[in-house]
Amino acid sequence: MELFNPPKHLKKPQLEVIGKNYNAAFDKLSEDEDKYLVELTDFVKKRKSGKYIGKVIKFPVADGYAKYMVASVRPLELVNIPFDDEYEFQYIYNLKWKDIRLKIEQEELLNKLFSPKN
Repeated sequence: MELFNPPKHLKKPQLEVIGKNYNAAFDKLSEDEDKYLVELTDFVKKRKSGKYIGKVIKFPVADGYAKYMVASVRPLELVNIPFDDEYEFQYIYNLKWKDIRLKIEQEELLNKLFSPKN
């Protein structure tokens, strides 16, 4: 398994508070993170194609999450997503493709279960 940093041409989202307008700052950060994920997904999908390419997985770490995007299945390649505190999952190198696939499927089922439509 290979773990990569995101390409340098993608600008990492930053929290920018102007005055005391925290709500607007967090809304802008969320918007920037969504845009960043779209750009990163486009980048990895230009290299490889497949059902799982561009899928994001996350693992709880401390008070946040370590987040990764699938860049390739064979060989297994993940891109570290540098959000929040830029945590890394301590066992990431121990995971195999079947573990990553299971994590993706679990998260998709949870998202479907707790979507506003249900």
